[in-house]
Amino acid sequence: MIRRALALVAAGLLVSACNTTSGTSSGATAATAAPSAQSAFVGDWSGKFATGNSVRVTISGSGSPTYYYNGRMNAVSSFKVSGDTMSFRVGRGTGLVTLKAPAGGKMAYIYQEGGETHPLTLSKS
Repeated sequence: MIRRALALVAAGLLVSACNTTSGTSSGATAATAAPSAQSAFVGDWSGKFATGNSVRVTISGSGSPTYYYNGRMNAVSSFKVSGDTMSFRVGRGTGLVTLKAPAGGKMAYIYQEGGETHPLTLSKS
């Protein structure tokens, strides 16, 4: 069941990646938290699902995220920081990524789409 769910998410993300028309974080909205809250997320974060599919999130000093799935950049929109959580939409906006403030060089990542949830731990590069 979990393998099938991950395969469906991977297929959906690949379709989203194919429809990305820009290599920028176009459509991103201003974050609502203070810059100090965003600074906890700054860096280059990556991880890999058991299926081998990779995720990479880079967060600039301004707090703006860039999202890669299997090495392909995906459009990011509607990002915001609230407390110890950053969230943003990816691809066509149907996927929601939620990040929890890092601790010890690790950050919790959750991808949600179509009622499915896929957690992963990202490591700072």
